[in-house]
Amino acid sequence: MAGLTGLDALALEDRHRSALEQALAWLPEVITPVGILVSGSLVRGNPHPASDLDIVVLHDAPWRRRVQRWFNGTPVEVFFNSEAWLRHSLKKETAQGRPVMAHMLATGATLLDTEDRLSALRKEALTVLERGPGFSPDALLRDRYAAATQVEDALDFRDEDTADARQVRALAVAALVRHAFLKRNQFLPRPKERLQVLAQSQPELASRLSAALQLPHSEALTALREASESLIGGAGFFEWDSGPETTLGGGEAGSAQSGIMTIVRITPLLNVADVERSRQFYAETMGFQVSDLAGPQDDPVWARLTRGEAALMLNRRGEGRDRRLFERADHRDVVLYIWVEDAADLHGRLVRLGVDVGDLEQQDYGLLQFALYDPDGYELAITGPPSPA
Repeated sequence: MAGLTGLDALALEDRHRSALEQALAWLPEVITPVGILVSGSLVRGNPHPASDLDIVVLHDAPWRRRVQRWFNGTPVEVFFNSEAWLRHSLKKETAQGRPVMAHMLATGATLLDTEDRLSALRKEALTVLERGPGFSPDALLRDRYAAATQVEDALDFRDEDTADARQVRALAVAALVRHAFLKRNQFLPRPKERLQVLAQSQPELASRLSAALQLPHSEALTALREASESLIGGAGFFEWDSGPETTLGGGEAGSAQSGIMTIVRITPLLNVADVERSRQFYAETMGFQVSDLAGPQDDPVWARLTRGEAALMLNRRGEGRDRRLFERADHRDVVLYIWVEDAADLHGRLVRLGVDVGDLEQQDYGLLQFALYDPDGYELAITGPPSPA
């Protein structure tokens, strides 16, 4: 691939270098990269027998994709991302206390960066790692509660040395290890080295937690109790009041902290007569692009379209289902409300293109809106903020 730099500087074994070269040669078959970074323990120089190569590919399409493949006998994970998706990962993983993508970006080697965009993202990743997870006191209290609950469950097995008892004890250790790092505003290391890293800053706590995993059952529970009391001030139930929650899916660290499921997005699926015809319509009127396809390229049976964070799926009517479900001639019971930044501008552009659209009107709820219909009769209600006075 043209434009690559820094490949010769990587201290890789010949078989891994050959694997990387094969993977890089394969990338353009998926998309044209504007940035490439290779990371992982093989690149950092501390590999394990099962270590793989991690390749982050920056591109301009509005999707992300993860691929795992073998190249020259080496496992390779490829992370295709747009800038928006990479920033989404940085934000989401920070809230979870485990910034995998930030670590890959910060410790990897850049092989291609056509417009210095990957360099800017690497700086953002370094800032994330330096700042730490930044959990609020309330979020830390919730995490403490979760750890205490796990410890209480483990201590319930004091008279039973069973497989379940050992599993629950291991979960309690993991919860305490997690809290130990977050309490100090430190991100979680990789699972395979958390106790080792914890021992560097909190050796006594790490020793007790290790004993809770390795000693005979009764002694292990004693070590677990001591570790819990030293870290969170108790070994089970403690008085706590979450306070009223008014937003579903709230919580600074996401649903794992709040205990409420967060709905990320809803993607409608439209059953259409001709997927390719509908794809062209949504591409020409709304600017959607294909992110995934099933069936022949010129006659697909299913397609997923995206534009930014918005997504839409098209399915050939009756494909894979009982065709009797799709005998209706119209779709008057379905309306897709599509929010845009400037409804008036889009309305004018579509009119100039000769698209049959309804009048642009300000609704009684204050928003600008107009309607158009796709080739299968689905109504699209294009909605945007009112024009400035």
